[in-house]
Amino acid sequence: MNSISDYEEFSDSTEYLIISSDLTKDLPEDFRLFIKNKDIYLVADENTMVASGNAFERLCSMQNITIAGKLIFDAKRELTSDYGNIEIIKKHLMHIDAVPIAIGSGTVNDLVKRSAWELKRKYAIIATAASVDGYASDGAAILYQGLKQTLPCSAPAFIAADTNVLKNAPFEMTSSGYADLLAKNPAGADWIISDLLGLDCIDRKVWKMIQGNLESWVSNPGKLLQKDDESFDNLFTGLNVAGFAMQYMKRSRPVSGAEHLMSHIWEMEGHMHKGHHVSHGFKVAIGSLASIALMETVISFNFTEVDIPIVIENWPSIDKRLDDVKKNFIHTNAVDDLLEINKEKYINAELLEERLKQLVIIWPELQNSVKNQVIPYREYKKLLLEALCPVKPEDVGLSVAKVLETYEPAQMMRNRYTILDLAYETGLLQKSIKKINHSEYYLR
Repeated sequence: MNSISDYEEFSDSTEYLIISSDLTKDLPEDFRLFIKNKDIYLVADENTMVASGNAFERLCSMQNITIAGKLIFDAKRELTSDYGNIEIIKKHLMHIDAVPIAIGSGTVNDLVKRSAWELKRKYAIIATAASVDGYASDGAAILYQGLKQTLPCSAPAFIAADTNVLKNAPFEMTSSGYADLLAKNPAGADWIISDLLGLDCIDRKVWKMIQGNLESWVSNPGKLLQKDDESFDNLFTGLNVAGFAMQYMKRSRPVSGAEHLMSHIWEMEGHMHKGHHVSHGFKVAIGSLASIALMETVISFNFTEVDIPIVIENWPSIDKRLDDVKKNFIHTNAVDDLLEINKEKYINAELLEERLKQLVIIWPELQNSVKNQVIPYREYKKLLLEALCPVKPEDVGLSVAKVLETYEPAQMMRNRYTILDLAYETGLLQKSIKKINHSEYYLR
């Protein structure tokens, strides 16, 4: 059984972590300490109630724990991370002095996480799938006012998961979690680039916690299909460690890079495939391959090929830059927020010239560091295939052209330096997009 003692150095919100094959035996004592004799209120959907909620209800009945009420979302109506669902949860909770208990995975957890935070309450999550890295993180990924963003809120005070439930979740959810965990590899390369430029220095303790263990967590995806105990333990542990890294740093930099920015674009557009929203992890899988394709292409250039005076001459003014943001996001409700983000991240031509001169000096080191960090495209694709993850844009209802079109708006999404910014600032973005488009295997 995993416990919070393994990660307490990185946790200031999560007080209990129980990962066990027998929650009936391992959960009650700590759960009672957590709720402090208060009633509880369950939030789930019909599927997660079948997976874990009904058994949890029976356990509460055996332990004389009072369930003050339940909000069970209809499984026929796909539950989304839209802020409107938070308003629904709050209406059910605000007049009841009960501890919110989320039973589910990514969407249910994020909705209850933010709801509990707005109501100034601690909450618990009973996880039903190893599908996301957000269980233990501060912040909730919510579609708010048209922009997919991480809204501030505290991580769950109590996390529990039955490994037998995780193993028997629909395998698509496990694949999604694997893709999300594997994405820490290109995200790490993005952090290296930012660190080398002196923009966002790597926290070595957090780096070791994630990157030092990532290979062991993701090395045998085929065993997940066999419901191998150790593989599921590695997957769920890795996802939780990623969450604790975010909880510790109060931001998602250690676990999220260009691949997530691309997935956020598709989510903001309400992208669906075969009548359903594509899972976070599956969008991240395609975003990761697109990110690695861009990394491999950009670092293949000899920096002497970059004509610095021409790049500076063509550098847009702040007004032109903001006009480009408007053009890319005019169809969303997020324009105002994105204009502010791009005002913050904009650098003038003078600062750009300094950065380009810096890149001339560090380019060989940057090339080597990215090559040493990132899993090569073909190998990365093979790992995804073994975990039954999508590897072509068409697998999630996108096209190669659509993915290539996403690079530009994704670069505008966050004030966080990634390969997207490096390509844009060096004038290599459009050249790289053309090379990727004409390649025989990128995004194919």
